[in-house]
Amino acid sequence: MSKQKRPTAVWKEPSKIPNIIIDVKAKVINMKNNPVYFGTIAPTPDDVNKDADALLTAESLVKTRTVGLAADRDIKLNTVKNDMYDWLAFTQSAANRSGDFATAIAIIQAAGFGVKVNGVKVKAPFAVTNKKGAKGVASLKMKKVKAVKGLTTYDWRYSADGGVTWIPLLSGGKANQIIEGLTSGASIIAQGRAIADNVAGIWIAESLVVA
Repeated sequence: MSKQKRPTAVWKEPSKIPNIIIDVKAKVINMKNNPVYFGTIAPTPDDVNKDADALLTAESLVKTRTVGLAADRDIKLNTVKNDMYDWLAFTQSAANRSGDFATAIAIIQAAGFGVKVNGVKVKAPFAVTNKKGAKGVASLKMKKVKAVKGLTTYDWRYSADGGVTWIPLLSGGKANQIIEGLTSGASIIAQGRAIADNVAGIWIAESLVVA
């Protein structure tokens, strides 16, 4: 029998700058939501958020086509990427030290990074995607959680301003939800959590650029 490898944290770097920015902001929220795992992380979530905001401003200025602004934007883009790879290394180290296979996976997923085991991708506990064949519609789906006694309900919310304000969605017993009426091209962060036997799980955040 082959030896099982430790779970590996993976960052699937988005190809477009707006996608990178909103992905980073979602991870900032995840880090803040999980101080037990990430309370001493460097760079700090606030510093990473500032770097993402600086990149957003620089990217907006590039559209003015002023000479030299693209180079400045690229410097800020590299800073944000380095932030993510620092966080990736920190998260991997925390997972390695956990001493428990399931906990290692939970730590990586709590940060919002992908997980691979023996090169095979582990399904994320929460996902936000564009609904196939529709414009302005996001589909949210969580891993089902079983209650030992009583019921499991799921809470949902989303933000159109990088997590500054949240719009709540209707809670219910189904592990999926739809957000309609979104603006194509807009960036959103959605969160979901399960409440089983009156015990609420952590909010998990994922980002989406709306189709």
